[in-house]
Amino acid sequence: MCPAVRLVTLLVVAGVAGTGRPLLVLYAAVITLFACSLQDAQVLRAVWRGLLRLRWLLLSIAIIYLWLTPGTPLVPAWGDASPTREGVQAGLLRAGALAVIALAASLMVNTTPREALAAGLIWLLQPFSFFGLPTRSFALRLSLTLEAVLTARGLPSRDSGVSPEGFIARAAVLGAERVVAVERNSSEQSGSIELPEVAAPPAAQWLFPALLAGGAALIVAL
Repeated sequence: MCPAVRLVTLLVVAGVAGTGRPLLVLYAAVITLFACSLQDAQVLRAVWRGLLRLRWLLLSIAIIYLWLTPGTPLVPAWGDASPTREGVQAGLLRAGALAVIALAASLMVNTTPREALAAGLIWLLQPFSFFGLPTRSFALRLSLTLEAVLTARGLPSRDSGVSPEGFIARAAVLGAERVVAVERNSSEQSGSIELPEVAAPPAAQWLFPALLAGGAALIVAL
């Protein structure tokens, strides 16, 4: 499948999962897991590592929904301190949707060479070149940034002797350093990467994202 079609397919999956509707999230999850089942063990390990890096973010989202969503207390004896049943449903749904999107993005990055990914972005962004957008440099920077984000290591482990404030400060500094490193790396590599020839994808390949979008529309209509 051409990189441009893969990117559009990822956008379709992300859009479907991002709606937050249970059936649509499940639909996007099934499609993504089916795509994962077609990969070899090495790719699956890389994809799984990418998903594990988001575990604290996913847990944070779930916890926020647990206690901030009004509804029926899950533990009535706790009063206002109890999470709600609606919060459990919303938290699991939102965390699951983000996990599906992250899984699909990690799968694409680990199965699509960097140069091919940038070439696909350039093809999709061609209409914007008429407005002066530097499509080549923008596509290269975006592909390098996406690769760096999905392959970066997680946050530093919490040492027993470090206070919560110190841990947060260390994580913030590490995050800032990574932003600078990604920007520097993108600037250095964008001029040295040779891109393959950008050609229009075969028309038949556009049926795949179109069918996925059509399936989502059918689910909504039911």
